[in-house]
Amino acid sequence: MSGCINYWRITGDKIILTDLYNAARKNLEYMQSCTTDDGLTDKAGWVFIDWGYVRNSGPVDIGFNLHYFAALRDMEQWSRVLGKMNTPSCTDSKPTIFNVLYRHGTMG
Repeated sequence: MSGCINYWRITGDKIILTDLYNAARKNLEYMQSCTTDDGLTDKAGWVFIDWGYVRNSGPVDIGFNLHYFAALRDMEQWSRVLGKMNTPSCTDSKPTIFNVLYRHGTMG
């Protein structure tokens, strides 16, 4: 998500956003299906953050949830750029993820 929106910010070229919009939405819809009140769960699959990353204990990986939060933020901008803000949103999880991150002390 971030790579595509950053490409658009740098170049002004919306073709990549248009071409990949549906795939991006499907990815976020899947992530949303793996989200509970605790955040994006391990049901989403194996996560690689970085070789030196040490996952926190508990039912949700905070690093993964931070990446998910960034993707939700970027998808909102992506939708605005393409004039698709009235489309049913796959970013409905954003408040839940923000609250999860806040509870774990990573925001605020």
